[in-house]
Amino acid sequence: MIQNMLTDSAGNSPEAISPESDLNNYLSSAVTGGVASLKHSPWGSNVQVRAGAPYFAASGRTCRKLDVTLPSGDTQQHIVCRTGQNTWTPVRPVTHLLAR
Repeated sequence: MIQNMLTDSAGNSPEAISPESDLNNYLSSAVTGGVASLKHSPWGSNVQVRAGAPYFAASGRTCRKLDVTLPSGDTQQHIVCRTGQNTWTPVRPVTHLLAR
């Protein structure tokens, strides 16, 4: 099952990504298609994150699409954008239609 949403599987909005987190460090240097296994993330514990190619959004920020695989095997698609020199935050997709 693939979900396109800003919320996690419990319907909660994810927290901002801490500059010291493994996820933040991964996003800043990940190659396109690279995968990281993370104990903690804004989308839950023990997830795998596959990074899409960085792109420039209309906001002027650098963003990346992510495929986040939960321990249940479900995959969610998320977008994160750089908010500072080395920090990232989840953002809501603007041009994607959400699956119903």
